[in-house]
Amino acid sequence: MGFSNDKMGDDIEYGSQLKAEETNAQGQTDAVFGEVVEGGPNYRSVSWWGSSIIMMKTQIGLGVLSIPAAFDALGLIPGIISLLAIGLITLWSGYMVGTFKMRHPETYGIEDVGQKLFGRAGREVLGLAFALLWTCVAGSGMLGISIGLNSLSEHGTCTAVFVAVACFVGFALASIKTLGKLSWIAWVGLAGIMSAIITLTISVGIQDRPSAAPQFGPWQSDFELFKSPTFAEAAAALSSIVFAFCGIPAYFNVVSEMKDHKDYFKALSLCQFVMTSIYIAIGVVVYYYCGSYVASPALGSAGVLMKKICYGLALPGLLASVILVTHLVAKYFFIRTLRGTKHLNHPTAKHWITWFGFTGAVSLTAYIIASAIPVFGGLVSLVGALLGTLMSFQPMGCMWLYDNWHRSNRDWKWKGMVAWSIFVIVAGTFLLIGGTYGSIVGIIDSMGNDAKASNLHGNESRLNHSTRRHTEKAMQLTLSISQMRRSPVLMLRLRVQRASYLVTPPRPTALQPLSATFPQDKAAEKWVSHTDFATPLWNDRGNPKTRKVKCDELKPVCKRCFSTGRTCEGYGIWGGGGNGYAERYGSKKRCTPSLHHHFPAAKLELRNEDQEYLDWFHHRLVHDLSGRLAEGFWTALVMPTLLNEPVIAHAAIALSSAHKNAVLASDYTQLKCELLVMRHYNESLRHLQSAIGLGGKTMSGLALVSCLLYTLLEQVRGRIEQAEMHLQSGLRLLKDVHQSLCVNMHGLTLLKRSTSVDIDQVKIMQGFASLHLESQFLGTSSPGIDILVQSSVEDVPSRTFKSIEEARHSLNKLVHAILLISRRFLRMTAAEREDRLKRVDIHNQALGLLQDWLKTYKSTNFCVRKKDRDRQVGHTILLNHYEMALIMWGHIGCTSESGYEDHTAKFLAILEHSVEIWHLLPSLSATESNSFGDNLATPLFFTALKCRDRRIRLQAIRLLNTIPFSQGGWSCLLMSKIAAEIVTLEQDAFTARFLKDGFDVTDTQTFAGVETFPQSSSKLIHD
Repeated sequence: MGFSNDKMGDDIEYGSQLKAEETNAQGQTDAVFGEVVEGGPNYRSVSWWGSSIIMMKTQIGLGVLSIPAAFDALGLIPGIISLLAIGLITLWSGYMVGTFKMRHPETYGIEDVGQKLFGRAGREVLGLAFALLWTCVAGSGMLGISIGLNSLSEHGTCTAVFVAVACFVGFALASIKTLGKLSWIAWVGLAGIMSAIITLTISVGIQDRPSAAPQFGPWQSDFELFKSPTFAEAAAALSSIVFAFCGIPAYFNVVSEMKDHKDYFKALSLCQFVMTSIYIAIGVVVYYYCGSYVASPALGSAGVLMKKICYGLALPGLLASVILVTHLVAKYFFIRTLRGTKHLNHPTAKHWITWFGFTGAVSLTAYIIASAIPVFGGLVSLVGALLGTLMSFQPMGCMWLYDNWHRSNRDWKWKGMVAWSIFVIVAGTFLLIGGTYGSIVGIIDSMGNDAKASNLHGNESRLNHSTRRHTEKAMQLTLSISQMRRSPVLMLRLRVQRASYLVTPPRPTALQPLSATFPQDKAAEKWVSHTDFATPLWNDRGNPKTRKVKCDELKPVCKRCFSTGRTCEGYGIWGGGGNGYAERYGSKKRCTPSLHHHFPAAKLELRNEDQEYLDWFHHRLVHDLSGRLAEGFWTALVMPTLLNEPVIAHAAIALSSAHKNAVLASDYTQLKCELLVMRHYNESLRHLQSAIGLGGKTMSGLALVSCLLYTLLEQVRGRIEQAEMHLQSGLRLLKDVHQSLCVNMHGLTLLKRSTSVDIDQVKIMQGFASLHLESQFLGTSSPGIDILVQSSVEDVPSRTFKSIEEARHSLNKLVHAILLISRRFLRMTAAEREDRLKRVDIHNQALGLLQDWLKTYKSTNFCVRKKDRDRQVGHTILLNHYEMALIMWGHIGCTSESGYEDHTAKFLAILEHSVEIWHLLPSLSATESNSFGDNLATPLFFTALKCRDRRIRLQAIRLLNTIPFSQGGWSCLLMSKIAAEIVTLEQDAFTARFLKDGFDVTDTQTFAGVETFPQSSSKLIHD
């Protein structure tokens, strides 16, 4: 078996290689390609410089773009160690390629190695793996090119079109017959990819933050030296690194077409040194500056402009990768088909048909792969795990054993090499199995989001055409927007006052699922009538036709109707109950009263950019604004109706557009964004007016949800006065709709608890209560109606809270009540205020509720562990809000701000608790920090405004300035500026009396006795 040489490396006697070289020099004959004839291709034409460039290009391409993401999964130090280890193994594997080629000159590719090692089965397996590997690499390159073209053109067309363009260009240039003539493409491609990654490295180092990071508030890279990934994550990351080094099997093809095979080792050394150095430099720098916000491909980590520049520079490199690997796979099939025949070296018709047929087939297969798995990171790790290790690890270990197993001199060096070869085989097998598992898990997890996002981004807006068509119309609509905003709510309030049936009827079981309401009957399926709003069939009168679909009415969600976008009359809060229910179960067991109107709906026409913003609405906006309204408001009231309710759909698109522009500061100019918002804003108002004209039982709920969305939209746009106008209109409408539940309580309108109120209406009430509390606290509320909402559950449970979230909602209601009561007292005269305090001991009643809340919270005994940072932060925030509520309670009836001097200790406690939370914020994710920042900012803002100790106020302002919270027009930075301005104005007014005597201004004796803020524990900025 093989050679029995006693020496290795440069001392190997190459046997038949000497004869082959001599023959090649004399008769231009090669052991693989045969004799070179006149007019035929000369395959042996690549210099060692050209070979090193081709080898670098097969390695440095797609793989380097996934290195930073692999470091993010493993941690910086484990990532570097893993990269060096895999680089060392592949260096030895590349060395074995050269030695095996020298000993067996008839070897052209990895499939010939399989033939020698394992017979025909080995040839077929390794040959197929080789073809699949490079075809998948070509598919990954096409996918990378499509991502780059999408970025450069701002998603000018569908992603599939860009993939097809990459496929065609790759096919055309890969059809060049020899590697010698393709070496210039390798030079251009290597220069392109190197310039792109160097530009990326520089840009991430000098930019403020990566493009995927939150674009508001202070930001710092969250890179980690060590991480604790799951097995699937670690295996997938290692597979990505293997993919970056998996160009080893192509070295057989390269060395076979070199002018002098002995120069291969020089080319290998240069290639491996440059490649490993680049991988480490790029991976470390990009991950260090981007942290967990590194993109895959890494070129997406740069800013919007630099991202385009990087992709523009990288496109030649990505295209060169597609061309080279497509050429290698086609060459493999071409040589295997024509080897030993005259057609291999003679330009016959069969020669050209075979060649172009294989290049076309490989390109088409790569296109199919790129379209089937549109997730770059998942495709890279899967290819690296399943095929990269099989090509770069196991065969090379077997090759050494094949050539050296029967050596006579079995010294310690031989035994060490046997152990090393077995280790390489075992390590490759482990990475193959574990990496494949991790990659498949990652693809399954990301296909639901990344693939959908990729398809939606492929249909992203082409505003350069649509804006021109709608600019004039949108500007005309903008002129009358203020009048249009007022009229729908006004018309609806007049209609509500005349129609008593608009009050929502009682619901038997508020929270019971539909599956528990109706009996389980085998004959549940029946043909019921549905209206298809997703793809409506329109008759001559413009009304949607009805079509029959089979609906399983016993399930809480009819999957047939939900998946096709139809409005199911058999389930759901927007359905309202269909004839099928009434016929079988009677009117007592009907569905939840619907918010969806049962009149002919207008045909909803959405453009490509509208789909993009709906996707943003689902994946980002709902998460960011989830804490602003009641739990379940988005999922239960808004999301189910986006496809078939124009009022809600257009309002959601307008809100999503304004939110995305505020968060990402995208390429769109302010005018373009405003035009898009205005267009959908006016469309929503127009459809709402139509709904008011047609009437219906669900009109009130539709208008109330719309008011909430309009309020949030104006807040996101920073138009506080308009937002308050929508909020007050919604509160008036809410009072009109629920007049039977309204009670005047000391000047406040109280919505009483009632089991007759539907759970969806309770969510709407809680949403208005949350926004009303926010406007009251921030001082943006205008004189108008004040409504205090009580939900269908007790404000303070008698025993325990079920969760910290429930405790927070309960305390927020008490804070809301205290705020509204304080506001009413401030509007009274002194005599009225004194009389009111004597008649109703509301002051003591509020204190009793606060004490009951604290007692209930303490009896709940929430288990807060040190490792559970979320629960720890939530617990401390609740204590802050409780202290704030006590201060508000203590100030009820006081007309002077000096009354807050009695609460200095409580203000100091708020500040100390805030410092504790501030130290925990860096350990939380960006979204968690933003979510907690909202609740953390409220007590601090209150402290900065009301506390009478200047030092505590300044510390609160400084702390506000460092909290990463931004929501619409409000942010902690803005709050800190407002508070600082108020402190400056108050200080000027306070010191104005002392300016005449010429003495320095100092704190009063009242402030001098206050305990100094503990600077050592807070580590904040001093005065």
